[in-house]
Amino acid sequence: MATAMQVTVEGEDIGPAEISESAGWITAFSRRKSTSSRQTLQPCNVPRGANKGAAPASVRKRLTAASRLPRLPTEHFRVIVRPRGGLDIKKTGHFKIAQALIAAAGLTSGEVEEDVICPNMIQNIMVASTPSERNAKAYNTVASLIIDNVTYEVNAYMAAPNNTSKGVIRDIDPTLDQDELTRLIVQPRNPTVIAARRIKSTSSVIVLFDGLKVPEYVKCGPSLVKCSLYRRQTDICYACGRLGHRADVCPSPEDGICRGCGTSNPDDQHNCSPKCALCGGNHLTASRDCKRRFQVPYVVRQRRRARRHQKSQEAHDSTGAEPLPPKSAISRRSRSSETRGNRYRVLAEDNSPSPGRASSKDKGRSVSRGRKGYKPDSRSNGRSPSRSRSRSIGRSSSRSRKLSVSIQEPAEQGTGPTWADRVKGQTKKVTGGTPPEHSNTRVAQLEKENALLKREMQQLRAEIAELRNATKHNPVQPPAPLQYVEDEAPMEVPVEEASSERPAKKRAIVDSACSSSAMKAKSEIKDAIESLSITVGAIKATLDGLVEGFSSLSLRHDELEKHVFSMSQTPDPTKGKKTSSASAEQTAAASRGIFYDQLAFNHNHGSKPQAD
Repeated sequence: MATAMQVTVEGEDIGPAEISESAGWITAFSRRKSTSSRQTLQPCNVPRGANKGAAPASVRKRLTAASRLPRLPTEHFRVIVRPRGGLDIKKTGHFKIAQALIAAAGLTSGEVEEDVICPNMIQNIMVASTPSERNAKAYNTVASLIIDNVTYEVNAYMAAPNNTSKGVIRDIDPTLDQDELTRLIVQPRNPTVIAARRIKSTSSVIVLFDGLKVPEYVKCGPSLVKCSLYRRQTDICYACGRLGHRADVCPSPEDGICRGCGTSNPDDQHNCSPKCALCGGNHLTASRDCKRRFQVPYVVRQRRRARRHQKSQEAHDSTGAEPLPPKSAISRRSRSSETRGNRYRVLAEDNSPSPGRASSKDKGRSVSRGRKGYKPDSRSNGRSPSRSRSRSIGRSSSRSRKLSVSIQEPAEQGTGPTWADRVKGQTKKVTGGTPPEHSNTRVAQLEKENALLKREMQQLRAEIAELRNATKHNPVQPPAPLQYVEDEAPMEVPVEEASSERPAKKRAIVDSACSSSAMKAKSEIKDAIESLSITVGAIKATLDGLVEGFSSLSLRHDELEKHVFSMSQTPDPTKGKKTSSASAEQTAAASRGIFYDQLAFNHNHGSKPQAD
């Protein structure tokens, strides 16, 4: 029983040694409990993990990598065709075998337009992938192929659906037929079970589950049976002694080697010290004593990858380090190019493959095993410099071109470039092309200055509006004259005795202190009125200066916009124009400086600004 368990294509191939002689897993497609939506057809010429970095470290990894098929559409039906009778797919040619398979299935060229038939040279099998269930059943009924008038027997069976996993239950009554076995295992109490197949006439049964999770126990009728994860064995041919294929599809059974030492065509008296090619132990290659004869199941690899990704994510959250990708990233390599004697290289970004996945050396261009003289640059400087061309996956940098524009000088009327000027290449007319880069820089600088002037004008407008509002709501009024009431001192009127004579008139007595205080108050009021009138005049002069400055600044802004518009419409010459633009810039800066100095002077001295 142990020798009957064989390795096939990962996730696809289940050999006849694992199932009965029925139609394979064809009923599993209709019994899937969770039907995923149809995906877009993927290209079938993309290998799965064949070129993932450095060379594998063991024979088992090399075999696993070489036996992988191209990426086929996940929603297709897949039929495995195993040729017998010594048919060598590599020597015969897979195209000829594919044509013979289509003819044996009774299909026309129009019916197989969407089908994909590809070989597996290592396992010496053919895989037919089709979206049509009718075509899949037709391929599944093929029993022989006729190639070059020679008939070869084949064994065709349906592969397990995609996104499924397999488990093994043991000690099942061998007398149960296939229908009774299906009735006992495929039941509502096992919601994820799709199908069940017995391994030949043994008591072990392979159970197919929907999804990538195998339960620990399975109900078989009323009994609860322990279920273990199914593990594939590495293919070993007992006819020729080579790894990679099985004896029923051996292309050269007459050319054998020793499984212990590798000697070609050993005789019956051959005696050697065996050494396993998988683990290096003192036993035959892939024997029952070999600890590496089983492959790591796909479900286990997925779980390990998920754990590594979770740990790296936790490390990233705690330390801030860069987390590892959940899958082996596709390596990106770029080709180096040499231009005018200078060689520039681009970094080849190559992530190491995850454990358990096969990888192979890709033309010696990986980072760890680069070819001689290869010096990877930093990722930030991945592009090639000017005048060179480097190609990489998804991105290429083109050669930079030098732009030149000839200067247009004022020529006489009716005269043009002479023949000598054309020969020398010294034409005076503009020959077109893109303007120089400095003209664009100059236009951008002028636009920045224009925006700055606009902001300054808006600020000035806001200040003027505030001043006008202040003068309207709070007009300056001269203060009312102060009125002082003179305190008259009481006068003593002498009482005269009555007499017959009339007294003479007396002059009124004026207090000298009261008259001096009144004069002082009047002088202070006069001084206050004069200072207030001076202040009001200064404010009016400042307002007039701001209005005139704003009008002149508006004129300069209009002239600057006209200048920028004219520069954007006409190409900027390489020479001559630099001096004129520089002088214009200096003049504008000087005028702005004079205007700001005038404003400061007017603000400090209260005089009216002079017109430019």
